[in-house]
Amino acid sequence: MRRCALITLISILITGFSSCVGPRSLTPVESSKFTIPHKRAIAFFVDGLNKDMDRKPGEALLSYQEALLYDSTSADIYLAIGKDYLLLGKEELGLRSLKTALRLDPESIEAWSFLTELELRKGNIDKAETALNTILELDSLNLLALNQSAIIALQKEKINSAERFVRQLMMLGAKPMPALMMGLGDHYLDNRKTDKGMALFGRLIELDPRDGLGYFGQGMFFEQQGDTAGAVSLYRQALIVMPKFPEAVARLSQIYMSRGDWDAGLELFSEAIAIDSTDIDAFLGKAVMYRGRGEVNAANLILQDASKRFPQDARPSYDLGQFFMQDQRYIDAFQSYKNVTKVLPQNGGGWLNAGLALLFADSVAQSEHYFRKAVEILPGNFQPLFYLGTVLAQLDRNEEAIPYLESSLGNDSNIGGKILAMSTLASVYDATGQFVRADTLFERSLRLAPDNGTILNNYAYSLCERDQRLDDARIMAEKAISIEPDNASFLDTIGWIYFKLEEVEAALQYILQSWTNRPESAEVASHLAEIYQYFEQVDNAVSMWKKALDLDPDNLEIKEKLKQYE
Repeated sequence: MRRCALITLISILITGFSSCVGPRSLTPVESSKFTIPHKRAIAFFVDGLNKDMDRKPGEALLSYQEALLYDSTSADIYLAIGKDYLLLGKEELGLRSLKTALRLDPESIEAWSFLTELELRKGNIDKAETALNTILELDSLNLLALNQSAIIALQKEKINSAERFVRQLMMLGAKPMPALMMGLGDHYLDNRKTDKGMALFGRLIELDPRDGLGYFGQGMFFEQQGDTAGAVSLYRQALIVMPKFPEAVARLSQIYMSRGDWDAGLELFSEAIAIDSTDIDAFLGKAVMYRGRGEVNAANLILQDASKRFPQDARPSYDLGQFFMQDQRYIDAFQSYKNVTKVLPQNGGGWLNAGLALLFADSVAQSEHYFRKAVEILPGNFQPLFYLGTVLAQLDRNEEAIPYLESSLGNDSNIGGKILAMSTLASVYDATGQFVRADTLFERSLRLAPDNGTILNNYAYSLCERDQRLDDARIMAEKAISIEPDNASFLDTIGWIYFKLEEVEAALQYILQSWTNRPESAEVASHLAEIYQYFEQVDNAVSMWKKALDLDPDNLEIKEKLKQYE
């Protein structure tokens, strides 16, 4: 005969009579069939229980260990020790204690339940299922075991078994766990078993009309069938009976956004905030609705308020950064993303976006630090590698840029990213005199994107500067101009090619137009000066070289040009 539970024995000592209750029997046990545990064991055990009630599992463990010194055969002590080890995250020690408890009392449903939890936590689904089968053999009406068995059956795609467990639960008048209902509901949605899904959640409504999950589940099937009006009605009903229901709010907000019904969305999130002012998702959703309605300032104010209310949550700052980027308020975007890096220092996206905001704000040198940090956190990610390489190239640190650009070339499966990396690396190879590598990459890029104006222009200019294949360069430059007729860089390139081809009148026309479109370019000013010099318009040439030197004060070549006219 199995030993009496220690708590039962404590009751015996206090009340003066004995009974040992098994999971399937209420038959009293004769007093001669059990051994009363040591009083010191009981005292330490009760002390451990009190410490567990005070949420001090570490201290409770010490008391239980001392109890074992006086009674090493109590399943209850080992069970209590196992539970506390699990709370402390010491799973192996917990498992050992639970197995000892089950060896001493193989019919302890509580021990089997904790063993199930441990095996699930470790991902041992088959072992958890075995433990649950044992529980159901001992107690076929155990609701937790029925729920967990159904969830495991779903994980194993044993749908008939899952449905059988759910029917058992509902026949007992019990509501299946929400995770089980949603899992089975998702299966019905994925397989378009609308009738079964509606019946499942309809039965839940019958069991408990105050449980919003039933209305929510039926709403999903209405939405799948394209009946958004019916879905909205059911989602709203779910919120009436269960006001705090984030999933229903999320589904409603998606419908309102798809309709452009921003007012309804604002009302929805305002209600959610009124019900729970700690619901950050409601603040974020409200900002999106204001943004959709075109009230940018209102959206930003909501996010700024959320940042103050929830300083440890980076999402308001992240959303603010996105909004500012869309509005081309790059410095404001940078400040928002910088805050993300403070709240989540290991979030590579925050560092990457902070760098991009600085790059778009023409703060190239400052962006390097943020891209380097993003590369450190996301070492194999295309974007940090590419942008760090690009920034280094813009800072004329081409040799440093090459390894990052080469790495980015092999770390992006997206064709657009690959083309961008190839063409950028080609320009860097060109700048470092590695012309064979540059030409190879330019040509590979053009095979993938033959109508990319930037690649056509850059390759044409590279050939022009080397005085090679000028006819090919002209053809590429003309194609680039046909794609972007007003692009100042493209106009300068084709003008300079014509100058090299000694078609100087055409060259002057194009480069004058380029200077009109981009009067801040030292390179264009210098090219225009060369053409004026060709036409012996010395004053105009000197004037343009001076402008070029103002724009690029360290340019030694321009200084040499001016010396001859001093």
